[in-house]
Amino acid sequence: MQTLNIAISDTLSDYVLKQVEVKGYPSADEYVHELIRAAQQDEARRKLEAELLLGLESGPGEPLSASDWQTMRQEIQKRHDLRQGQTQ
Repeated sequence: MQTLNIAISDTLSDYVLKQVEVKGYPSADEYVHELIRAAQQDEARRKLEAELLLGLESGPGEPLSASDWQTMRQEIQKRHDLRQGQTQ
């Protein structure tokens, strides 16, 4: 694990220490870790929403045929097998 030292104002430091106390974090490190994890999740959510909007704006959808579903199943199975180390 890498260590990252940061300098913050007394006001921010007081706020962090108060949050640690009020919310029951074991340390200021854990509080900061939680803030970073929340920021990562928020970024992932925004990216997913942007992709979904692109899909919605790309035009009307078309029904999938039985052949389309079978092709997707085969591709998913192939990916699964590769991840499991079971190349076919």
